Amino acid sequence: MATIPLGSHLHHRFRLEISKFEIDSRKFKHSSLCSSSKRSSLLKNGAKIGQFRPCYDSRVLNATIRASATSSSSDTAVLDAEVSDDVIFRETFPLQRIHKVEGKIMVRLDGGSDEENWQLTVGCNLPGKWVLHWGVNYVNDIGSEWDQPPVEMRPLDSIAIKDYAIETPFTKSSTIEEADTLNEVNIAFNSKSAIAAINFVLKDEESGSWYQYRGRDFKVRLVNFSNDDDNAVGNKQGFAVWPGPFSSMMIQSEDTHSEGKNENENGNLEESIKSFYEEHPIIQATVVENSMNVYVKRCTETSSSLVNIETDIPDDVIVHWGISKDDSKKWEIPSGPYPANTHLFKNKALRTQLQQKEGGNGCYGVFPLDEETAGFLFVLKLNDNTWINYTGNDFYIPISKENKQDMKVDEEDSVYTDEIINEIRHLVSGISSEVNQKTKSKEVQETILQEIEKLAAEAYGIFRSSIPTVPEIIEEAVDIESPVKISSATGSGFEILLQGFNWESNKSGKWYVELEEKAAELATLGFTIVWLPPPTESISAEGYMPRDLYNLNSRYGNVDELKSLVKKFHQVGIRTLGDAVINHRCAHYQNQNGIWNIYGGLLNWDDRAVVSDDPHFQGRGNKSSGDNFHAAPNIDHSQEFVRKDLSEWLRWLRKEIGYDGWRLDYVRGFWGGYVKEYMEASKPYFSVGEYWDSLCYTYGEMDHNQDAHRQRIVDWINDTNGTAGAFDVTTKGIFHSAIERCEYWRLSDSNGKPPGVLGWWPSRAVTFIENHDTGSTQGHWRFPGGKEMQGYAYILTHPGTPSVFYDHLFSRYKSEISALISLRKRNKINCRSTVKIKKAERDVYAALIDEKVVMKIGPGHYEPESGSQKWSLAVQGNDYKVHQITNNHTMGKYCYVLYFTLAFALVADAARPGDEADMAEGGLNSTRRELSGCTATNVIDKCWRCKPDWADNRQALAQCVAGFATGTTGGSGGDTYTVTTAEDDPENPKEGMLRFGVTQSRPLWIVFEKDMVIALTQELVVNSDKTIDGRGAKVEITGGGITMVDVKNIIIINLNIHDVKEMPGGMIKSTDGPATSRQKSDGDNIQISGCTKVWVDHCSLSKGFDGLIDVTLGSSYVTISNNKFTQHSKVMLLGADDGHHQDKNMQATVAFNLFTDNCDQRMPRCRFGFFQVVNNNYDKWGTYAIGGSSAPTILSQGNKFLAPDDANKKNVLVRADAPEAESMTWNWRSEKDSLENGAIFLASGADPALTGEQQSMMIAAEPGESVAGLTSSAGVLPCVAGSPC
Repeated sequence: MATIPLGSHLHHRFRLEISKFEIDSRKFKHSSLCSSSKRSSLLKNGAKIGQFRPCYDSRVLNATIRASATSSSSDTAVLDAEVSDDVIFRETFPLQRIHKVEGKIMVRLDGGSDEENWQLTVGCNLPGKWVLHWGVNYVNDIGSEWDQPPVEMRPLDSIAIKDYAIETPFTKSSTIEEADTLNEVNIAFNSKSAIAAINFVLKDEESGSWYQYRGRDFKVRLVNFSNDDDNAVGNKQGFAVWPGPFSSMMIQSEDTHSEGKNENENGNLEESIKSFYEEHPIIQATVVENSMNVYVKRCTETSSSLVNIETDIPDDVIVHWGISKDDSKKWEIPSGPYPANTHLFKNKALRTQLQQKEGGNGCYGVFPLDEETAGFLFVLKLNDNTWINYTGNDFYIPISKENKQDMKVDEEDSVYTDEIINEIRHLVSGISSEVNQKTKSKEVQETILQEIEKLAAEAYGIFRSSIPTVPEIIEEAVDIESPVKISSATGSGFEILLQGFNWESNKSGKWYVELEEKAAELATLGFTIVWLPPPTESISAEGYMPRDLYNLNSRYGNVDELKSLVKKFHQVGIRTLGDAVINHRCAHYQNQNGIWNIYGGLLNWDDRAVVSDDPHFQGRGNKSSGDNFHAAPNIDHSQEFVRKDLSEWLRWLRKEIGYDGWRLDYVRGFWGGYVKEYMEASKPYFSVGEYWDSLCYTYGEMDHNQDAHRQRIVDWINDTNGTAGAFDVTTKGIFHSAIERCEYWRLSDSNGKPPGVLGWWPSRAVTFIENHDTGSTQGHWRFPGGKEMQGYAYILTHPGTPSVFYDHLFSRYKSEISALISLRKRNKINCRSTVKIKKAERDVYAALIDEKVVMKIGPGHYEPESGSQKWSLAVQGNDYKVHQITNNHTMGKYCYVLYFTLAFALVADAARPGDEADMAEGGLNSTRRELSGCTATNVIDKCWRCKPDWADNRQALAQCVAGFATGTTGGSGGDTYTVTTAEDDPENPKEGMLRFGVTQSRPLWIVFEKDMVIALTQELVVNSDKTIDGRGAKVEITGGGITMVDVKNIIIINLNIHDVKEMPGGMIKSTDGPATSRQKSDGDNIQISGCTKVWVDHCSLSKGFDGLIDVTLGSSYVTISNNKFTQHSKVMLLGADDGHHQDKNMQATVAFNLFTDNCDQRMPRCRFGFFQVVNNNYDKWGTYAIGGSSAPTILSQGNKFLAPDDANKKNVLVRADAPEAESMTWNWRSEKDSLENGAIFLASGADPALTGEQQSMMIAAEPGESVAGLTSSAGVLPCVAGSPC
């Protein structure tokens, strides 16, 4: 959770002048989902919409919240210079939304007049930095692998990619009018060459997105045309035109092609090359980063609160909101008044449209809450029907009963609570005696009981105000100007470092500008130092081959942009490190022997500045004091003129640019004593050196004892006299083996200390898990994929100075890293904190830090010891947990108050006549029923099943998809279509039939009016952008199965599909056009062919003719989850034929499914692609559970395999159609699986290198022992509208 520190601001104050907000409802556009397009005058309970009374603070002079175009450079609503004491909550939430733009890819093949010289043109009309990634096939090539084209065929500015492809940037089309936007690549070739086909895909370098044809590469065949080649374009030529001057060119239709066909020597038809033009629609989806500021102000006069929300989202934003009166987070509608433009939504929530800021760069709103409010709940709705929530849950803002400065419990509070206890004891004893003696009237008893209730409520209020509802919110800021002793190796000791670039950051040419835009966000996240890239002119674009040290115009930006960036970081309280590359320097000129070792610029050294023991550069200096870097001349730091010049240069950078310290590159190359001299000369706030060499191995296996390795790093630090720290390469290397091999015992040395530099000299250790060399696009030593958060859970809770890598921060790990940073700062963990290792075993590592934080990583179990200390879970994720201590004295005191109060309240309640029935109906029993209303156990179900309003917001389900179908939208944004009849007409379906809805060409969310059994008389062919949502009704489908062919964006949920037959085919409707002829169906319950983005969830599938689910012919981005499979032989096929090579691109997730009741095999059977089979429950099998051929990658993670009793059928796996020597090289891996009743999983191959996309889409696996619970609701759910499902 991203937070803004409050500590350094609480002495400021401000005044809210609500009257400054002039709200004109006529400016707003009403959402189509609002209950009325007219302004409503009354809401529930007669509350009126209108202006609410502002609360004024007489202590403060006129400071105003305003939303003015002149308020700030960013045109956001800002606070004037002072911040109020009455602000009890403030937080900035990062928001992400998907912006989609429709466009098209255009492909044209055009021949010249001489019939030999041809040109392929690929165009795109979407904005972006487009690159064509392409290669060729040659005649007589075997297989489908690409080759590089001949040099003469490559357009200008093309770059070779390894040995198989070319990348060519798109350029503005010179053949169209200026008003149009078309970028294109032209590839010229000779038809007499040996080129058989040109293959390509498009890449948008700005977003990193790849665009293919039906999930596969585009292919333009130049010989041997075949209509069976599904990814070939131009096979069916028709009449079309290219934009611009070529628009008069008519292309031959396919009816005229026969004359160009010849029969080759094998009797096959061979077709001569033909001109064509085709267009293919694409959708460019980009992630837009926005933010939302929320702060709460306490009105001291009225004890009410004002929630202020502002965001930089430029579109209309509706806040869908309510309140909670206790910690249950249950939505309720508050009493009025309400902000203007507020509507009641189905008697369950309010909807308020935020007011636009002047200039249109965002919007804001103010929400008044009464003193009974415990929490403010809301989600955001945009005008494109996009919903934004907080990591799958509603935004929840706790409303504290006390101001921040009053949170601390003191002696006065303690005395006060004692008085409450004594008063309650006196009253209850009085009523007890009177009840026994029956001498008091009923009215007197009621008076005493009312007094007890008031005291009980008061005690409970004290108790609630003593504990933060959301502990991550309150963060103690570390003032960077505090009087802590500063060292050039440690800074304040509380530093948190961000590497602010990666290996590709230079490519935009504007990295300094781009990074400056993120400065405020980085400060909010809690970073105190940012390491910037090398600033100097360099032979290499990345900056690590410097030449003129005083020329600060680099590929990252110019010197003015660098100064602006550093200034901006200083304004937000972040210091900066310059990347000083002083081990080597590239020369300007050659000597008389043609060797590059003579320098120009201000530092015009000769070859005396170069070490003499590197033969590549023939230096005349002394021998090197370290290891030589052979790619460039190594500088001889023993020369006094060199040290003087470098010292002066570092001082100049500190003064001219404003750097606060240094990251020193390749310090293995020169003695640490020279670093001491440079540090003393430049006086940095913080400095760290990169001392990277190999760890110790024996016969290829890492040694447990890495003392020799860390000793070399510590020796270098000692040589600097402790003026610089060093990256803890030892810890990173040990981490690799510990996580990859599940050997967490490696994280403790023989003395029970951390085994890296932080175990010996923690204040000088800069811990990290990745940087621009080890990760990014270089990947020299990449951290184990998918396990990065274990690394951050370690370094952000341990001593040393932690360093976070840019690529990890701006990824799916952002919120988890932010939460760990907040925890580190809240608990004041610093570079000298203490560590007690509590457990270091095969599958778990646990440690106690500073006696107040306990962390564990690894799949094994560890919980902090109970005793006098109380622990609360603060942060958790995939295979890691972090607990923090709870103040036992304070909690004990108020727990006693609460216990005492509630106990006597129950005694008093028992004395009240006539209340027994009320308690039974609405008290403890009803609470128990509420708690048991939702049984969601896995990550998908938890996203929606516990929400009682799921039926009112069905389309929110699309936000819950996980696995490789992530991003599937189904019918989101479309109308709701209700199936009213079970009848079916394959050729002419009528409105109200299921078939009518699924064949429409527009997005639809399809629901069912009532329970029904639909007996399909032919297969049901589904069009793109559909959701078939059976929740809330009992829907069975029999007869024909569900078929998807070459479509996208399909969600199917909560259907019982059984007794499916092979259907004869005939005239069947598949779009909203006329019916077309289709061959007989395969008899699959669900068939997915050539599709992308398909999610099948919570279906019950049984008794099919062929398969229960088949995913074939290049389908990809598929998730099959929470289904129940029964009574079938060949259950699931992922890839139908070893000859379907298009399935190499298939990626599918099989998660949380239950296979039981006579499922024989294929659960699933895989070919070619990449498959995550995670947390499924295999309740015995017949032949085998998982199988495959054609070298698929299968990751089996956290599954429960209960083997059949037959001793001959214990093997989980079957490898088919390949000799054992080959099949045992396939990457079939097992992790966290539970093998029961003698089950055998014979793993093979190696852990695959995961792409960034795969890492981001894969579901985090729970241990196999948890699967029974995770799959307990597999299959159709008995959902009822108005209740959790």
